[in-house]
Amino acid sequence: MKKFSLLSGVVAVGLALNAGVARAAFIDGTVAFFDGFTTSALPSAPTHSIVSGLTTFGVKAVADTQNSGTGDFAGLPLLANAFAFDVNALPTLFFTTTDFTFTLLSATQSFSKPLGCDQGRCEDAIGLSISGLVSHPHFDATPFMGSWTAKGFCEGSAGECTNAVTGEWSASIATTASPVPVPATLALLGIGLVAMLGTRRSS
Repeated sequence: MKKFSLLSGVVAVGLALNAGVARAAFIDGTVAFFDGFTTSALPSAPTHSIVSGLTTFGVKAVADTQNSGTGDFAGLPLLANAFAFDVNALPTLFFTTTDFTFTLLSATQSFSKPLGCDQGRCEDAIGLSISGLVSHPHFDATPFMGSWTAKGFCEGSAGECTNAVTGEWSASIATTASPVPVPATLALLGIGLVAMLGTRRSS
C-alpha cells in the first residue's frame, strides 16, 4: 500500500504539472517590421557614420508588417506602431499592433559595418540581437527573440557623407515559448519511480 501511494502521488504531481502547462495559451508565431528613421534621428552631412555608431534609434512612429505574420500573428494589419529605443535604457515599448504589445528587454550589437562609398553612393549598417516579451489579452505573455538591422545611405565619397543622409531598418521576431515541457515531467516521474524501487528493495 505504501509503494502504491508513493507512485500514485508522483503520477498525480506529474499530471498536475502537465495540466497546468497545457492550460497556458502561449503566443506562437513570427512577424517582421520595416520602416525608416525620423530626420532628426540621423546625423547631418558631413558625417563619417550614419547608423553604425548609434545606440539610440529614432524610428518613425509607424512601421510596415508587409503581411509577414505567421501563426498567431497571421492577418495582422499592414501598419503597426513603432517606438524609438535606446539599447542602454531597457526595457522599453517596442511595437504595438491590434492587441499585441512587444516589449524590448535586451538588445546587443551583433555586427557593425562602417561607412563605405562606391561611385558617389555610401552605406553603413548595424545589427542587433534582440529579445523581449509579447503580450495579448487572450494569451499568456510570451518570450520572443529575433534580429534588428539598420542601414544608412547617403551621397559622398572616401568614407564621408556629403548629402542626402537617410536610413532604413527591419526587425524579425519569433516567439520562443514551449507550452509542454515533457522532459521535465518525465524526469519528475523517473525520480518517483526510482524512489519507489528503493523502497521495494528495502522492504
